[in-house]
Amino acid sequence: MKTPTLILIAGLAAVSTSFAVDSHSPTSAQRLSQPDFIQSFPVGREPYFLAFDGENIWVTNHLLDNTVTKLRASDGATLGTFAAGTFPAGILFDSTNIWIADYGPPGQVIKMQPSDGTILGTFDTGGDGVPDRFAFDGENIWVTNFDDLSGTVSKMRPSDGAVLGVYPTSDVQAHAILFDGTYIWVASDAENSQMDKLRVSDGSIVFSVEIGSGAQQLAFDGKNIWVTLYLDSLVKAVKASNGAIVGSFPLGYRPDGVAFDGTNIWVTDYWKNTVNILSDRNGGILHTFKEESWTGPGAMLFDGSSIWVANYSANTVSKFKPVSP
Repeated sequence: MKTPTLILIAGLAAVSTSFAVDSHSPTSAQRLSQPDFIQSFPVGREPYFLAFDGENIWVTNHLLDNTVTKLRASDGATLGTFAAGTFPAGILFDSTNIWIADYGPPGQVIKMQPSDGTILGTFDTGGDGVPDRFAFDGENIWVTNFDDLSGTVSKMRPSDGAVLGVYPTSDVQAHAILFDGTYIWVASDAENSQMDKLRVSDGSIVFSVEIGSGAQQLAFDGKNIWVTLYLDSLVKAVKASNGAIVGSFPLGYRPDGVAFDGTNIWVTDYWKNTVNILSDRNGGILHTFKEESWTGPGAMLFDGSSIWVANYSANTVSKFKPVSP
């Protein structure tokens, strides 16, 4: 496959309103995990979200195809394309099966066999609105129920799809969700919205944080929750232990996907068609990558060795291979 031509803008500085994690300002040479190659692979139309099953990348093809694509992570080869409801959105691997949030109608979650794409069941979440994004706590599936009038998250048993609880969040339009190893985090896609820290045992809210408008995706760096705010053109870092906002960084026009590669934070800018690497210490932009064929880079995923990006308007996913300097 032809290697894409890149425009690399290095050393750009982000403005931090406050960042209490580490005041050291790293240089690119000290901190950057620079990709030694970037490849793009065709998938279905409007790739929306990503999951990793330990060997393969799964991509939901959102509105026009209503499918999921299975790619071999090692080389991007397409291993299968499978029907997935009427409006596939979020996707998750629970260590055994693939789960897909189908906006609907009627708005259900789909349980899929990874080997051949066989649908093992469809389940109602018990919440208002439509199922949107997933998290897995090691035992149970959590799914946000996106609704303009309420905000809930459902906890489901993977073995049979039974709803174990439907829990209110502090805002409407529950959207982004993450499990940090102990707690569930849920952020709203609404304006002037909240992010909640929930107990896994009973879904109760430990605390809520005012984060801004249009939360899209969450990442955890071991200390802080990073959230992209699509409507505010900001990326924020929230201290997981107490909810303090320890950093707020302007980034492009519409930051969307976010991932942590073990060293730095990666963020896509949907409208500027860029992929950015931020320092996890002070939020400074270490590098910005731009390639003409990228249009609408959105969701991101780190598979343990590479960063994957869904290019929503280009009908491709891109693989970034970080290496240590």
